[in-house]
Order: sequence, then C-alpha cells, then structure tokens
Amino acid sequence: YGRFKKTFENKIKEYRSDPAKDPEVSWSGLKKVIVEAAKENAVHNTLMKDFISKDTEDVIVERRILKGKGMFSEEDRQRYSDLSAEIQRRCRRDKTAQINNICDELERHSVRHETKDLFQKVKHLTRTRTFKTCAIKSEEGVLLTETKQVLSRWNQYCS
Repeated sequence: YGRFKKTFENKIKEYRSDPAKDPEVSWSGLKKVIVEAAKENAVHNTLMKDFISKDTEDVIVERRILKGKGMFSEEDRQRYSDLSAEIQRRCRRDKTAQINNICDELERHSVRHETKDLFQKVKHLTRTRTFKTCAIKSEEGVLLTETKQVLSRWNQYCS
C-alpha cells in the first residue's frame, strides 16, 4: 500500500488537470494515472502449496523464467531439466519437513493431554480427499454413464 501511495502521489503531481477541461477528459486522465500506478506496484501471487519453502519457491520462479525465455539451446534444456529435478527434491524435502512438524505437534499435544487438538491434527493428516467430478448429461438432461456416449456428447459440444 505504501509503494502504491508514493507512486500515485508522484504521478498525480505530474498530471495537472485543467478545471476548464471536459469532465470526461479529466476522468480518463485520472483513471490512466491510477491504472499505471497500480500496474507498477502490482504483486503477482502464485498459488503454491502451503508446505513449499521460500527457497523452493525461488527455484520454481527461476525455472518459470527460463521456460518463458524459451529453451532454444541444449544448455537451456539441460538447465531446465536440472531445475525440475531440484524442485522435485526440494518439494519432497519440504513435504517431509511439514509432516515432521505436524508429528512434533502431535507429540506435544499428547504429552499435555490436549485431546481435542491431538485428534484434529490426526484427522487433518489422515483425511481422505474427495475430488469433484462433473457429470455429463445428454441434451435431454439424462446422465450419461457409458464411455462412448460421453465421448459422442463431448464431440457434439466441441464441434
């Protein structure tokens, strides 16, 4: 917020609106100043798992930048492959560290006889994950279960 405020104040000083101008022109100029300040200070959050450490996130960003530039040489492809392997190793390590931290918490809760917290953590660790599935229906609204029917419906939809 502080960076945006400074940028906005600097840009608004540069932008001097003439009161005699048409309100639409004044508004479009002010809007342009706001949008430019927002773009300069935009924070791009990428969704990552909660267990991924900052170091691993930095390597992921480095690989993403390399991929964005394009992998034209064999050296770039090899670097990309090495980064991918490094990311996998780091993610496994981070996941193991998170599970170990949860296990340490479980031990602390067990020693202190905090059963509610203990069972909540166990439930969190052992929960079964359910995935959403979308049912494919025919034009009449009947649920399609056979693979051939579903494929033909997708062909109808996509063509």
